[in-house]
Amino acid sequence: MARRVRYQPAAASTARFLHVSGVGLRVEQVPAGPLWNRVQRRASPDEEAPAPPGSLDSCRENAGLFRSAALRAALTHRPKNGERGRFVENYPLPTLMALPPSTQLDAAALVPWSRTYQSSESKRGVPWQLQNGPAGMAFHQLGFKVPPHFETAGVDLWRSAFDAFDTQGDLNSLLVWAEDGYAARAELGGWENPQGQRSESLEDILERPKRPGQLRDIFSGLLLMRPAAAEWLREWSLHVRDVSQDSHFPNGVVARGPHGFGGLHAEAYDGGANYRASLGDFKPTPNVPSLWSPSQYEQYSQMPTLALLLRPQFARFDAGMSMDQRTKALEAALKAVLEDSLLERPPKRVFYSAASDGDDTALLARCMAKVAPQDRLLDTGAGFRLEQCLGGEL
Repeated sequence: MARRVRYQPAAASTARFLHVSGVGLRVEQVPAGPLWNRVQRRASPDEEAPAPPGSLDSCRENAGLFRSAALRAALTHRPKNGERGRFVENYPLPTLMALPPSTQLDAAALVPWSRTYQSSESKRGVPWQLQNGPAGMAFHQLGFKVPPHFETAGVDLWRSAFDAFDTQGDLNSLLVWAEDGYAARAELGGWENPQGQRSESLEDILERPKRPGQLRDIFSGLLLMRPAAAEWLREWSLHVRDVSQDSHFPNGVVARGPHGFGGLHAEAYDGGANYRASLGDFKPTPNVPSLWSPSQYEQYSQMPTLALLLRPQFARFDAGMSMDQRTKALEAALKAVLEDSLLERPPKRVFYSAASDGDDTALLARCMAKVAPQDRLLDTGAGFRLEQCLGGEL
């Protein structure tokens, strides 16, 4: 991060990497842990498969449950020998979303649809389901500046995520959310059979057991953090009184309200010195509308670092490119990623998306063998094809 003045956010600067501090995943009813266990055992994605939903209404109801569970998982953690920790309460967490392309809704129709999907007032909205759904995270908020990305590969989503951190010095956290499946595609105006699968009505698909390669209802969220961008909020939090108060009920239950700003102390002690500040010195920023209390900053600082996320590299395949040109483009992207490995630690696994009967897998294997022949990243136990892990075609 760039140098800054106390109590002020840093100027915008390029983020070499980000902290992954929360992961939420549901492939239908299966959360991340059991799913990874299946992948390592090379078991079928349909092991202990649930009963077919039977109808689109049932599919949508299930989607609400899985969406809510994935959101909760992305915003919580389990400290050793402690109660579940949660991300910052009473803070509109900036959020980017990706959804499958609409097959029937045009650009004009997608505008009101997107507003509803990102609304905390509608039961169809993701924020509403976070606060009022089975996840029950009533103290947590999601904030949106842009409509969802409608794409399949996620290129625009990842570019937008890193661009946001690069250009906004006050951005300390970002939830990257993506979902796909029958419920999402039905919401977007219609259904089309995936290429390569026989023509079949949606009703028939939902009434029979899943088949290998079939589309799944998938909900995933990553909580990305840049802790240095929250240092100015730590400094301010030393002055802030927390608004949360306990409520005592006749049955003996004690509950509290959400943490948040409840007033300001003029003086605070930090690092061997006393500092003075007034509320007029604080200027709300696009990503920080209100100061954090000590409890809010503690919630932020206690989020774990599960992984470090490097800047993504992209290989662009234009129409008409020869195989040699594609090979050079992919080799350059792979080389850029592998040469920038953190702490000089080579990667141990690679996850990739490729058609099972296409040229993509062969191209990746050739490029990987040239760029990192010693790592053997596509060997069994190191290379994982996402479609095989998740049970459906992306």
